[in-house]
Amino acid sequence: MQKVKDIKNQKITTNPIVYFWYFKEDIANKLLIPLKECIDFSKITYKIINNTKYYLLYVGKAKNGHQRLIEYHILDKQNYHQKGIENKRLSSLRQTISALLGIDMSISKEKVDEVFNTCIVDWREFNEKELEKNETLFIQQHYLPLNDLHSIIPKECRQILRQLKKEYRK
Repeated sequence: MQKVKDIKNQKITTNPIVYFWYFKEDIANKLLIPLKECIDFSKITYKIINNTKYYLLYVGKAKNGHQRLIEYHILDKQNYHQKGIENKRLSSLRQTISALLGIDMSISKEKVDEVFNTCIVDWREFNEKELEKNETLFIQQHYLPLNDLHSIIPKECRQILRQLKKEYRK
Protein backbone atom coordinates (compact mmCIF):
# COMPACT_ATOMS: atom_id res chain seq x y z
CA MET A 1 0.00 0.00 0.00
CA GLN A 2 1.31 3.39 -0.98
CA LYS A 3 0.24 6.96 -0.29
CA VAL A 4 -0.70 8.65 -3.56
CA LYS A 5 1.35 11.72 -2.70
CA ASP A 6 4.41 9.48 -2.25
CA ILE A 7 4.17 7.57 -5.53
CA LYS A 8 2.90 10.15 -8.00
CA ASN A 9 6.42 10.98 -9.14
CA GLN A 10 7.70 7.42 -9.06
CA LYS A 11 7.75 4.69 -11.64
CA ILE A 12 5.65 1.67 -10.68
CA THR A 13 5.18 -1.58 -12.54
CA THR A 14 4.28 -1.56 -16.21
CA ASN A 15 2.75 -5.03 -15.81
CA PRO A 16 -1.03 -5.56 -15.80
CA ILE A 17 -2.57 -4.76 -12.41
CA VAL A 18 -5.81 -4.56 -10.52
CA TYR A 19 -5.62 -1.48 -8.31
CA PHE A 20 -7.46 -0.50 -5.16
CA TRP A 21 -8.23 3.06 -3.98
CA TYR A 22 -8.59 3.67 -0.24
CA PHE A 23 -10.01 7.01 0.94
CA LYS A 24 -9.55 8.49 4.41
CA GLU A 25 -12.70 8.18 6.49
CA ASP A 26 -13.44 11.91 6.67
CA ILE A 27 -12.94 12.34 2.91
CA ALA A 28 -15.05 9.25 2.15
CA ASN A 29 -17.86 10.52 4.35
CA LYS A 30 -17.81 13.88 2.58
CA LEU A 31 -17.72 12.35 -0.90
CA LEU A 32 -20.54 9.93 -0.20
CA ILE A 33 -23.04 12.54 1.08
CA PRO A 34 -25.02 12.47 -2.21
CA LEU A 35 -25.33 8.68 -1.83
CA LYS A 36 -26.03 8.54 1.91
CA GLU A 37 -29.66 7.39 1.46
CA CYS A 38 -28.74 4.36 -0.63
CA ILE A 39 -25.28 3.31 0.65
CA ASP A 40 -24.83 0.80 3.43
CA PHE A 41 -21.67 2.09 5.07
CA SER A 42 -21.33 -1.05 7.19
CA LYS A 43 -20.62 -3.07 4.02
CA ILE A 44 -17.66 -0.97 2.89
CA THR A 45 -14.28 -2.64 3.37
CA TYR A 46 -11.83 -0.61 5.41
CA LYS A 47 -8.31 -0.78 6.78
CA ILE A 48 -6.74 0.96 9.73
CA ILE A 49 -3.41 2.43 8.67
CA ASN A 50 -1.37 4.43 11.19
CA ASN A 51 -4.47 4.78 13.39
CA THR A 52 -6.50 6.21 10.49
CA LYS A 53 -9.47 4.45 8.89
CA TYR A 54 -9.37 4.19 5.09
CA TYR A 55 -12.35 2.94 3.07
CA LEU A 56 -11.94 0.92 -0.11
CA LEU A 57 -14.18 2.80 -2.53
CA TYR A 58 -12.87 1.96 -6.00
CA VAL A 59 -11.21 -0.89 -7.89
CA GLY A 60 -9.87 -0.71 -11.44
CA LYS A 61 -7.62 -2.52 -13.87
CA ALA A 62 -4.70 -1.58 -16.07
CA LYS A 63 -2.84 -3.36 -18.83
CA ASN A 64 0.09 -1.08 -17.96
CA GLY A 65 0.06 -0.25 -14.25
CA HIS A 66 2.19 2.88 -14.42
CA GLN A 67 0.38 4.44 -17.37
CA ARG A 68 -3.09 3.85 -15.99
CA LEU A 69 -2.67 4.39 -12.26
CA ILE A 70 0.02 7.08 -12.17
CA GLU A 71 -0.20 8.93 -15.48
CA TYR A 72 -3.94 8.67 -16.16
CA HIS A 73 -5.64 8.60 -12.75
CA ILE A 74 -3.22 10.26 -10.35
CA LEU A 75 -1.50 12.84 -12.57
CA ASP A 76 -4.04 13.36 -15.36
CA LYS A 77 -0.88 13.77 -17.41
CA GLN A 78 -2.75 14.56 -20.64
CA ASN A 79 -4.76 17.26 -18.80
CA TYR A 80 -8.10 15.70 -19.68
CA HIS A 81 -9.77 17.89 -17.05
CA GLN A 82 -9.53 20.72 -19.55
CA LYS A 83 -9.48 19.01 -22.91
CA GLY A 84 -11.05 15.60 -22.48
CA ILE A 85 -14.42 16.24 -20.87
CA GLU A 86 -16.59 16.11 -23.97
CA ASN A 87 -15.00 12.99 -25.40
CA LYS A 88 -15.05 11.35 -21.95
CA ARG A 89 -11.31 10.79 -21.87
CA LEU A 90 -11.08 12.02 -18.28
CA SER A 91 -10.54 9.14 -15.87
CA SER A 92 -13.84 7.67 -14.69
CA LEU A 93 -12.60 7.96 -11.11
CA ARG A 94 -11.73 11.65 -11.63
CA GLN A 95 -15.17 12.21 -13.17
CA THR A 96 -16.84 10.58 -10.18
CA ILE A 97 -14.83 12.55 -7.61
CA SER A 98 -15.53 15.82 -9.45
CA ALA A 99 -19.24 15.08 -9.53
CA LEU A 100 -19.38 14.06 -5.86
CA LEU A 101 -17.56 17.28 -4.95
CA GLY A 102 -20.11 19.21 -7.03
CA ILE A 103 -17.47 20.82 -9.27
CA ASP A 104 -17.51 21.00 -13.05
CA MET A 105 -14.99 18.50 -14.38
CA SER A 106 -13.21 21.07 -16.54
CA ILE A 107 -12.15 23.05 -13.46
CA SER A 108 -11.91 20.38 -10.75
CA LYS A 109 -8.35 19.10 -11.32
CA GLU A 110 -6.86 20.84 -8.28
CA LYS A 111 -9.62 19.70 -5.91
CA VAL A 112 -9.51 16.11 -7.19
CA ASP A 113 -5.72 16.15 -6.76
CA GLU A 114 -6.22 17.30 -3.15
CA VAL A 115 -8.54 14.35 -2.51
CA PHE A 116 -6.18 11.91 -4.22
CA ASN A 117 -3.23 13.15 -2.15
CA THR A 118 -5.02 11.88 0.98
CA CYS A 119 -5.64 8.43 -0.54
CA ILE A 120 -3.74 5.19 -0.37
CA VAL A 121 -3.51 2.85 -3.34
CA ASP A 122 -2.59 -0.77 -3.60
CA TRP A 123 -2.29 -3.10 -6.56
CA ARG A 124 -1.79 -6.70 -7.51
CA GLU A 125 -0.11 -7.88 -10.66
CA PHE A 126 -1.77 -10.38 -12.99
CA ASN A 127 -1.05 -11.67 -16.43
CA GLU A 128 -3.17 -9.99 -19.08
CA LYS A 129 -5.41 -13.05 -19.53
CA GLU A 130 -6.42 -12.94 -15.84
CA LEU A 131 -6.84 -9.17 -15.60
CA GLU A 132 -10.51 -8.71 -16.55
CA LYS A 133 -11.66 -11.75 -14.58
CA ASN A 134 -9.83 -10.62 -11.43
CA GLU A 135 -11.01 -7.02 -11.62
CA THR A 136 -14.62 -8.22 -11.95
CA LEU A 137 -14.12 -10.66 -9.09
CA PHE A 138 -12.69 -7.98 -6.75
CA ILE A 139 -15.50 -5.57 -7.63
CA GLN A 140 -18.15 -8.19 -6.99
CA GLN A 141 -16.54 -9.21 -3.68
CA HIS A 142 -16.51 -5.67 -2.28
CA TYR A 143 -19.08 -2.98 -1.72
CA LEU A 144 -17.58 -0.20 -3.84
CA PRO A 145 -19.64 2.99 -3.95
CA LEU A 146 -17.51 4.59 -6.67
CA ASN A 147 -17.60 1.66 -9.10
CA ASP A 148 -20.43 1.39 -11.58
CA LEU A 149 -19.58 -1.56 -13.81
CA HIS A 150 -19.99 -4.98 -12.10
CA SER A 151 -20.79 -3.23 -8.83
CA ILE A 152 -23.00 -4.73 -6.13
CA ILE A 153 -24.06 -1.33 -4.80
CA PRO A 154 -27.78 -0.61 -5.23
CA LYS A 155 -28.98 0.37 -8.68
CA GLU A 156 -30.31 3.68 -7.36
CA CYS A 157 -26.79 4.62 -6.19
CA ARG A 158 -25.34 3.87 -9.62
CA GLN A 159 -28.10 5.99 -11.18
CA ILE A 160 -27.30 8.89 -8.85
CA LEU A 161 -23.61 8.66 -9.77
CA ARG A 162 -24.40 8.62 -13.50
CA GLN A 163 -26.71 11.62 -13.14
CA LEU A 164 -24.14 13.58 -11.12
CA LYS A 165 -21.41 12.81 -13.66
CA LYS A 166 -23.65 13.96 -16.47
CA GLU A 167 -24.53 17.16 -14.57
CA TYR A 168 -20.90 18.11 -13.85
CA ARG A 169 -19.44 17.10 -17.23
CA LYS A 170 -18.69 20.69 -18.14
